[in-house]
Amino acid sequence: MTHTRRALREIRLAAVSALGALFLLGARGASPVQAQVVSGSVVDSASRQPIPGAVIQLLGANGEEHGRGLSDARGAFVVRVRGDVRRVRIVRIGFSPRLLDVSIAAAEPATRALGDIAMRRIPAFLDPVRVVAAQCRGRSNRGRSPIALIEQARAGLLTSVVTRDQNPATMRRLTYERLFEGDSRRPTEQIVRSDSSTQQTRSFRAAQDAGSFVESGFVQPLGDEQIFFAPDADVLLDDRFAAGYCFRVMPRDRDRPREIGLGFEPATRRAGRVDVEGALWIDTVARELRELSFRYVGLNRRIEALGPGGSVSFQTLPNGLVIVDRWSMYLIGEVPDTLASSRPGTVRLSARLVEVRNGGELAAARWSDGTEWRAALGTVTGSARWRDGRPASGATLALGDTPFRTVVTDAGQYTFEGLLPGSYTVFVDDSALLSIGLDMPTSQRVTTDRDSTRLELILPTRADVAGRHCPASGPFDPNNRTLFLGRALRTDRAPIEDAIWGVRLNTPEGWVEVAKDGRTGSNGLMPYCTGLRRGAELEVTVRTPEGLVDVQRRRLTEPATIVPFVFPMP
Repeated sequence: MTHTRRALREIRLAAVSALGALFLLGARGASPVQAQVVSGSVVDSASRQPIPGAVIQLLGANGEEHGRGLSDARGAFVVRVRGDVRRVRIVRIGFSPRLLDVSIAAAEPATRALGDIAMRRIPAFLDPVRVVAAQCRGRSNRGRSPIALIEQARAGLLTSVVTRDQNPATMRRLTYERLFEGDSRRPTEQIVRSDSSTQQTRSFRAAQDAGSFVESGFVQPLGDEQIFFAPDADVLLDDRFAAGYCFRVMPRDRDRPREIGLGFEPATRRAGRVDVEGALWIDTVARELRELSFRYVGLNRRIEALGPGGSVSFQTLPNGLVIVDRWSMYLIGEVPDTLASSRPGTVRLSARLVEVRNGGELAAARWSDGTEWRAALGTVTGSARWRDGRPASGATLALGDTPFRTVVTDAGQYTFEGLLPGSYTVFVDDSALLSIGLDMPTSQRVTTDRDSTRLELILPTRADVAGRHCPASGPFDPNNRTLFLGRALRTDRAPIEDAIWGVRLNTPEGWVEVAKDGRTGSNGLMPYCTGLRRGAELEVTVRTPEGLVDVQRRRLTEPATIVPFVFPMP
């Protein structure tokens, strides 16, 4: 689909791989039994109920990791041994960590069964623990130390990483880019993409590690553009991030009555470096990660005042898998502009700020153990008819610059499903018009949230769109019932300017020249709109500026006949 839009790259700002490893789409799969494995189950010490989503780490003598896995919905786990094990560490957000001394050789032929491992549910998320991290100076924690909260936050992040690193899932995700200018609440441009994969453990990957971000910041130049990065689960878990950032307990948020926030900010600030500060929010009732929110600091004051940043939303599935169901970034860009100068005949260069929002959602995912995830997305239904009142049966409808398409039924009904919340322009995907690179917009918009919306559509016809290109000296007359629209194109679909064209009409007396020495403009179009009856036969000859010639004959059986004339590149 070639719906015309101004490229977002005009903003001279890119957000590339910003939220690395954030669609955490791995599955918890059984470890191969031909190698040594450790099995067991994790239960609540008080209720003896199974604990899903606990991370089991097999550690060597020096603390190195020799295997890890997750407990399933029954609390059970099976972890492959990749080296000699001396300790087993079990962590789960909302519970005190467990550390078991064991002696397991990787060469052991039998499965080592650890039985039930009980974990104590912590009464508060601020219980004291041993964690190496800095508390932010000059920041009030209202008498609460952030150090205790860090261990719980890390447990939740580790669960998300282990989720991702297990077997890949069959998944589909939707990503979007939206451009806002001025005070408009509706994007002036919007692009939505969809992709699916059966062999991915990550939808995004951070381009750099925590050490690079701590040293160089989260915004880096690339020519005349800026590349924005953001913290992901791996970065927040990295000891180098803990060494370069300090932590605090966030003030209570009225919009998050059940949540507690672990705030983070750079321990030191350096001129010319853009850092991030934000918070990881934890639901203290459900004992689950909820959201990572952040903003950029160190930008120029004009941009930083608008609060560019982003967020990541976490979801915990019933079997303990932790996924990111949506993410977003809010960025500010500059578009070159010119303003009139006080001096006659001169202009001065300026730049206007524009908002760019991009992100994505996990639309659906399915893991090898049968676990499924489906997002709550929008649906739009209704009837569709042509401008003359006929049902638009068989017409293909599309939402501009998105993958969303549907075919109108014989009864004139249509349905769009799985839509990201937002506003979309409706197009008709007309194959003839698309063959010459023209769109068929309806001037109607679909606006949806995470619910069902009904909208009755009135669609333009192919002749309506083609007739807009008829010259003022010979406008399309519906009484003539038919018109011809050709277009001279290169093989790369670029229009050809200054091509010479002529038309002959087949009459009872033979072929008669009815138009000659027509010349294409920059759009390459060749409209012939007058004096045509349904069933007439035309011969159109086109000559390019390089002297290439194409002759095509068409019988005009439709209200509008569309013909591409395609020539090789010069």
